[in-house]
Amino acid sequence: MSQARFSVRTAVAEGFEFWRANVARVIGPLIIAAAAILALATTSPPNFLTAGAPVSPSAVAIMAIYGLAYVMIQGGLYGVAMADHAGAATGPLGPLGLQWRGLETRILGASLLVGLVFLAAAVVTTFAVSIGLLLLLGPTGAATSEQWMAGLSPTDKAVFYLGLGLCLVILWWLATRLSMTLAATAADNRIRLWAPFKLTRGAVLPLTLAGLVIYLPVLMLHILAWTFTRITGSPDLAPWTSGISSAVSIFLYQPISVGMTSYIYRRLRGDAGQ
Repeated sequence: MSQARFSVRTAVAEGFEFWRANVARVIGPLIIAAAAILALATTSPPNFLTAGAPVSPSAVAIMAIYGLAYVMIQGGLYGVAMADHAGAATGPLGPLGLQWRGLETRILGASLLVGLVFLAAAVVTTFAVSIGLLLLLGPTGAATSEQWMAGLSPTDKAVFYLGLGLCLVILWWLATRLSMTLAATAADNRIRLWAPFKLTRGAVLPLTLAGLVIYLPVLMLHILAWTFTRITGSPDLAPWTSGISSAVSIFLYQPISVGMTSYIYRRLRGDAGQ
């Protein structure tokens, strides 16, 4: 059984050092991804992702551009991080980090598989908890979810939120256990979905703590953007401040995350004797 034999502090430091040394190598897709996020924030209605909202072709196109840029960022950075690993494919990056090779295709496939697994888990856990709550609390005759919630007693609401919290904990656990998938895919030069699953056994809490630490700069940027919007009192600035903070965050979080994850993967894989 793999144990969490890595220092959170060292892992975070490795992530920041990797960012310092390699952010410029994928500056092209980083700029594209940042521009896509800014365009999405400033040109799309706030509720365009909610159920029943009209489909915006421009928003879909922007998200597709962001997705392709994201894969190039991940492929380029993981290719650098795992270049000396046994089984990893090596090769120079394209100009400004703009490239699409076999690694990017595998990164895309692995990302889609992780998304499908996560979506399936979300549906199953939500359905199971919903059935359990209905059996426990009983039907109220409400036609809508708002009416159903309004008909619950304080105790029933506490049970409902406890069930919702359980769903979130399960999804958090699954996301953490699958967090090494892209690093393993780059290291072994093939899609590795379940093989890295055992590497994270016993490492869920340290991985969570490390992830929270590197997310702090992103959180601070969003807090500053929100504070600036509140101080100015102009709702027209909200999309711009939110978009700019999200765009800047991409330049920070993506390289730091890849660097930290690659370091942790090497440590866990070495401890597991693989």
